[in-house]
Amino acid sequence: MRLKRITLIALTSLLTTGVAPLLPTSSVPFLAQPLLAQTSVEPKAEADKLLQQGIEQYRTSQFREALESWQQALAIYREIGDRQGEAKSLGNLGIAYSSLGQYQHAIAFHQQSLDIFREIGDIAGQAKSLNNLGNAYDSLGQYQHAIAFHQQSLDLFKEIGDIAGEAKSLGNLGNVYSFLGQYQKAIAFHQQSLDIFKEIGDIAGQAKSLGNLGNTYDSLRQYHHAIAFHEQSLDIDKEIGDIAGQANSLGNFGIAYYRLGQYQKALTFHEQSLNLAKEIGDRAGQANALGNLGNVYNSLGQYQKALIFYQQSLDIKREIGDRAGQAKSLNNLGNAYDSLGQYQKVIAFYQQSLDLAKEIGDRAGQANSLMGLGNVYNSLGQYHHAIAFHQQSLDIFKEIGDRAGQANSLNNFGNAYSNLGQYHHAIAFYQQSLDLAKEIGNRAEQANSLGNLGIAYSNLGQYQKAIAFHQQSLDIDEEIGDIEGQANSLGNLGNAYYSLGQYQKAITFYQQSLDIFKEIGYRADQVSSLNNIGAAYNDLRQYADASTTLLDAIDIFESLRPSELADANKVSLFDTQARTYRNLQQALVAQNKTNQALEIAERARARAFIELLASRISDNSNKVLQDTVNPISTEPPTIEQIQQIARQHQATLVEYSIVFNSLYIWVIKPTGEIPFEQVDLKDKSLADLVKTTRNSIGVRARGSTEESEIEDDSQANRLRQLHDILIQPIAKFLPTNPEERVIFIPQSSLLLAPFPALLDENDQYLIEKHTIQTAPSIQVLDLTHKRRPQVPANASEVLVVGNPTMPEIATDFEKPLEKLDSLPGSEWEAKNIAQRYNTKPLIGAQATKAAIMQQMPKARIIHLATHGLLDHFLVHQQITKGKEAWLEALEAPGAIGTPLVVDHTDKS
Repeated sequence: MRLKRITLIALTSLLTTGVAPLLPTSSVPFLAQPLLAQTSVEPKAEADKLLQQGIEQYRTSQFREALESWQQALAIYREIGDRQGEAKSLGNLGIAYSSLGQYQHAIAFHQQSLDIFREIGDIAGQAKSLNNLGNAYDSLGQYQHAIAFHQQSLDLFKEIGDIAGEAKSLGNLGNVYSFLGQYQKAIAFHQQSLDIFKEIGDIAGQAKSLGNLGNTYDSLRQYHHAIAFHEQSLDIDKEIGDIAGQANSLGNFGIAYYRLGQYQKALTFHEQSLNLAKEIGDRAGQANALGNLGNVYNSLGQYQKALIFYQQSLDIKREIGDRAGQAKSLNNLGNAYDSLGQYQKVIAFYQQSLDLAKEIGDRAGQANSLMGLGNVYNSLGQYHHAIAFHQQSLDIFKEIGDRAGQANSLNNFGNAYSNLGQYHHAIAFYQQSLDLAKEIGNRAEQANSLGNLGIAYSNLGQYQKAIAFHQQSLDIDEEIGDIEGQANSLGNLGNAYYSLGQYQKAITFYQQSLDIFKEIGYRADQVSSLNNIGAAYNDLRQYADASTTLLDAIDIFESLRPSELADANKVSLFDTQARTYRNLQQALVAQNKTNQALEIAERARARAFIELLASRISDNSNKVLQDTVNPISTEPPTIEQIQQIARQHQATLVEYSIVFNSLYIWVIKPTGEIPFEQVDLKDKSLADLVKTTRNSIGVRARGSTEESEIEDDSQANRLRQLHDILIQPIAKFLPTNPEERVIFIPQSSLLLAPFPALLDENDQYLIEKHTIQTAPSIQVLDLTHKRRPQVPANASEVLVVGNPTMPEIATDFEKPLEKLDSLPGSEWEAKNIAQRYNTKPLIGAQATKAAIMQQMPKARIIHLATHGLLDHFLVHQQITKGKEAWLEALEAPGAIGTPLVVDHTDKS
C-alpha cells in the first residue's frame, strides 16, 4: 500500500530571506557622530558640515551620496591634519560600503579608522570602530570574527565607563548569536542591553533592544512573545517620534502575524511600514516593506502580485546599491516562482543570488542560496543534485559556525536520502538535526526533525514509532503557532494511520491538513493531500469519491507545470506526482469506466516530449497542416480523438499501464472498438523480467560487465513469459493479417521490452504475426504524423549512420575515462540498410555531428546505429569540482544518441 502514498515530508526549505525581516532593525551599525567645529577655520567647518551631511544622506538610504560627502570630508581632514576627523570619516565610509554590500572595502576602512584611533589614544573611537568591524564581519557571515570584535568593543566601553556603548555592544553580540541560532544566549545579551538602556534612561535604545528581543523570539517561532516585545518597541517609537523606528516595528509586527498565518493583519502592518518609510524618504525601508508584502501575497497564492512587489523591492535595492539586499530579493523571486512550479526560473534566481553572495563575500547568503537550489532539485525529484547542493550549504554553515543553518541543512540532507529510499541514512541526519535544534532551543527545527524522523520510521514499517514522532511534532507546531507545520504533521499522521489500514482515521487527518493548505494557499501541498485522500477512498472501495478527489488533485498539479519549464525538469516533476494518475486509473477501472481510465493513462504520458513536439510544429506556422485529427495542442486527447487517431493510422493501438500490482491493457481498433484487459501481476516484477529477458538475448546496458550465460531454453522461456503477460490476454483482439500494423504504447520498464522477439506457445515470434511499431504515447503518435507535412518536399534522401569512432566516456565524474567498445554489428546493420536504399552510410570517423546535422534536413528516413547516452548521469554544472573532463567526454561525437529510426514517409 505504501506505493500509493504521497509522503508529506516536512521539508525545511525555508530560506531566511523568505520571511524574515530583510534588514533587521537589530543590526544597525553605530555611526561615528561628527564633532562640529567651534573654530572659525573654514576648512574644518566645511569638513564637519560634509560629515554631518553624509549622516543625513545615509539615514535616507542615499548611500552613494553619503559616500561622496564622506570622501570629501576625508580629503579635507587629511589636508588640514585633523586625525580624529580623518578616523571618523574613514569609519563612516566603512559603514557606507557595508550598506552597499562591499564588505571587504568596509573592513579596510574600519581597520584604517581603528588604527588612527589607537594612534591618537581615542578609546571611545576604537570601541566604535571595533563594533563596526564586528557588523561588517557579521554581514559576511563570519560570525566568530564578529563576536571577537564586538567583545573587544564591549571591553573597551566598560574600561572607559561608557554604559551606552556597553548596551550597544551587548545588543550586537545578541544579534550575532541570534544569527548563529543560539537564541537563549542572544536573549540574554539583548536583555542585558535593555536593562542598561532602562538604567540610563535611553528610551530610543530601549526600543531597539525590545525590537531585537522580538526578532529573537520570532526566530524561536514564539510569535506571541515576539508581538509583545514589538508592541512595546512601537509604543516607545511613537512616544519619541521616531518614524524610522515605527516603520521597523510595524514591519516586525507584520512578520510575526505572517508567521501566525494571519495574512490580512500582516498586510496591514507592512503597508503601514511602507507608508512611513515613504514619508521619511527611507528607500531601504521601502524595499524591506515591499519584500515583506511580497512574502504575504506569495503565501496567499497571489503569486503574480508577489512577483510585482519582489521586483519593486529589487529595483530599489539596485537603485541604492544594496547588493546584499539584491541577493535576498533574488532569493525571494525564486521562492515565488517555486510556488508557481516554474522551477527553471527558481534555479536561475537562486543561481543569481548565489553569484552575488559570492561576489560580496556573504558566506551565509551563499549557504542559503545553495540550500534553495538543493530544495528545488529535491522538488524536481533529482535527489543526487539536491544532496550535492546541501553538502555545500552544510559545509559553509559549519565553517561560519551557524548551528541553526547546520540543523536546517541536516534536515534537508535527510529529506533527499529519504526520497532515495535510504531511510537509515535519513534517520541519522534527522537525529543530528534534532540534537542541534534542542541544543540551541529552536522549537520549529525540532518539530521539523521530529516529523521527518516519523516519516523515516513509517517508511521502515515502524508505524507506532512514527505516530509518536508526528504527535510530538504536531504538539510543538501548535505550541509555537506554526500553521504550515501543523498541516504537515497532520498529513504525516494520516500517512501513518493509512499504513496501519485505518483509512477512515487517515482521511480525517488528511482533510484537516488539506483545509489548512487551502487556507494558506499552498497549492502543491493540496495536491499531496488530495492524492492521499483519494488513495484512502480507493482502499475503502469508495471509488466515486476517490475519482472526484484525485481528478481535483490532477487539475491543480497540471496548473503548476507551466510550458516554460525545462524538459528534464518537467519529466522529474511529473515523476514525483505519477502515483496520483495511477490512483485515479485504479478508481475508474474499479467502476468499470475503462475508457475514462485510458484518457487518464494517456494524460500521464510523455508530457515534456509532447510539449516539445507541439512547439516545434507551431513554430512552422506558415505550413498548412492537412489530414490532422485535432489542432496543435498539448491538451491530452479524449476518447473520441484517440479513436480517430487509430482510424487515421489504420492501425491497432495497444496501450499498457502499470498500476501497482496490476497491468492495464487497452486495445484501440481502427473500427473504434476499445476492449480492455487487466492482468494481475501479483508478485511478478515486470521490470526484472524485462531486464533478464534483454540480458538473455545479449542486450546489456552500456558499461555492464555482466555476461549472458543463459541457456537457449531459459531465453525462450523468458520471451514466452513476457508474451503470456503482454500479448496473450489481448491476442484475440489483434489483427490476423500480418501486414496490418500494431502500434504498442508501452510504459516505464516496458519501453525496453523486446516486443518483436516475444514467443507464443507455438514458438512463433510476434514479428512473424504482426507489423510492429512502438510510440511513447498516442498523442506523440498523432503529433509526429502532424509534423510530416513540414518535411521539405526535397527531403528524399536516406541518412544512415553506423558505428561512429568511439569516444572515451566515464559514467561518473569520479571514475577514469574509458573508451567505448566499437560496434561492428551496427556497422554491418548500417551498410545493409544503406545498400537497400541505394545510399552511402556514414561510418567510423565520417560519422561526425557536423556531417550528420548537415544531412538531416534533407532526409526522409534517418537511421542511427550507435551507443546511446542517457542524461541520467548528468549533473548540474555547478555541483562540484573535478568533472570537467567527464562533461567534455559526454559531448564526444561518437555517442550521438540511442538507436533511432525516424521515417518521414507518410504510410497512412
